[in-house]
Amino acid sequence: MSTAFDVQLFGPYADAVGESVVRITLPKGTDPTASELMKVIEQEQPQLRPMMKETRLAVNREFAGPDQMVRSDDDLALIGLVAGG
Repeated sequence: MSTAFDVQLFGPYADAVGESVVRITLPKGTDPTASELMKVIEQEQPQLRPMMKETRLAVNREFAGPDQMVRSDDDLALIGLVAGG
């Protein structure tokens, strides 16, 4: 058995992967931290690797801290950091 985490992608993330959602599958009962899930995304989607240092994981429409636990029923998205004034 496994647990699926659907992560929404926008803009350059969706362009790089060719999809607007990636599904990350982990062993059943696994509730990773945001940091752990980001590492798995990077491993499973190597085309995103160049962008990941400037990327945050949004959980239920709020930026997640690295130690925040993530559940499979959370609303997840990769968000690029932007700068400007």
